[in-house]
Amino acid sequence: MAGSFEPQLAPFISGTIDTQVHDTDLQPLNIVRLSDPWHVHVQWSVNGSIVPLIAGTWHVRVYAESMGPGAEMEVGSLDVAVNAEPLSGLSRSYDRRIIVPANLAGLTDGVYRITTVLTIDNGGARGMIAAFDQGPLMQFFQFP
Repeated sequence: MAGSFEPQLAPFISGTIDTQVHDTDLQPLNIVRLSDPWHVHVQWSVNGSIVPLIAGTWHVRVYAESMGPGAEMEVGSLDVAVNAEPLSGLSRSYDRRIIVPANLAGLTDGVYRITTVLTIDNGGARGMIAAFDQGPLMQFFQFP
């Protein structure tokens, strides 16, 4: 499911973000045993005439929000230098995985919405580019 990316000011800048959840064999999943690790696969791209001028660091954060009693928490994060991927014309595309460890403290039995948030900063100053993707509903369970 594609997320929301701002700003969308073609031909100057536009972008996309997409999040998928996988097991350690990179198979899609929606039901996870709390004792198993899992991955959040995040793909995003920026396109447009100002893309070669963008500098700084992307900040990717993944949150789990309980659909009832339970935790609301950050389950993983990573930082990526803007220039970590080469320019392809007037575009940059990124493809990263965030590994969520088994037995993550605070994550309990229940159903959670996984949401990925993307921001950028340059030298500590927050940039005007942001995105998010509401990923799948996930059921987590404890098995003896």
